[in-house]
Amino acid sequence: DENLKFNLLDFGGENIDFYLYLKKKFRNINYFVHNKKEINQDFLKLKEKYKFKNITVLENINDISNNKYDFICFGSVIQYVENYEQILSIAIKTSKKYIFFSATHFFSKIINKKKRIIVRQVNFLPSEIYCYFFNFNDFLEIFTKNKFYIVFNEKNIVGNINYNNFGSSLGNISYTDLLLSQ
Repeated sequence: DENLKFNLLDFGGENIDFYLYLKKKFRNINYFVHNKKEINQDFLKLKEKYKFKNITVLENINDISNNKYDFICFGSVIQYVENYEQILSIAIKTSKKYIFFSATHFFSKIINKKKRIIVRQVNFLPSEIYCYFFNFNDFLEIFTKNKFYIVFNEKNIVGNINYNNFGSSLGNISYTDLLLSQ
């Protein structure tokens, strides 16, 4: 419904085009965004320059808790967040309905009770970028114990990730889009 009024948190949002697309489809959206300081500053400059009314830039992680969100979007970002459990706890407390994770790496094998492992991304060589792979069941348990359920769990069709170098050491590995709801 294009007249629906709702709050959307874009955690890790980087591009103004996502807001512009949503605003075109849903004129009553309240768009909240949080990212690292430099990107937050870019959003603030754009908001001021173009007089965007429905954007709130959450500069401090604690500011996220000041609102309730109908939809929380983690767009290919949670695997780069060191304090992810704190962030997910905030998301659970502030979510009114949906939490979405796109392009997230999950593995199935239990490895010394580790909830996540750190891997080096090699698609940006010579830059060294590290990210987390999450044990799917441990990750999901954070939500199921808070009465969230899976709406969909699908392979991300944008990325064609090659996991061959891991062999079977992590069990099934997937590059996943995951939508959860209460």
